[in-house]
Amino acid sequence: RARASAGQRVLVHGASGAVGLAAVQLAKDMGCFVAGTAGTAQGEQAVRAAGADAVVSHRADGYVARLQELSPEGFDVILEMAAHANLPLDLALASKRSCVCIIGSKAEPVGVNPRATMVKEVDVRGVFLGTQTAEERAETHRALQ
Repeated sequence: RARASAGQRVLVHGASGAVGLAAVQLAKDMGCFVAGTAGTAQGEQAVRAAGADAVVSHRADGYVARLQELSPEGFDVILEMAAHANLPLDLALASKRSCVCIIGSKAEPVGVNPRATMVKEVDVRGVFLGTQTAEERAETHRALQ
């Protein structure tokens, strides 16, 4: 749904789970620069093995600054597994005219300043495979082959 393409910078926020690892692999296959976050050494190792160009521990001090160093202009696509915790941060890390895809979140309210989306013209999209059209499902299957 983010329509990532070769040369774009992708952040997989929560890359060490099954969905995140698949996202890393798909984005790399598309020719993207991929940064992934993980919360354990084992998770970091899995994200590296999946092909991420950079791996950052989201538990480390200064991890946001490290992500900003990796992509000073921001990320073109951010795939978010825990929007309840990270959505405001994702908007800060997003580049102009980027896309933040919410793939996972607890059912909790999130305080977001709407201007954070306006100034950068960020698209925020919810993603749920259960509502895919037949065409989208076919596209997903093609991407996974």
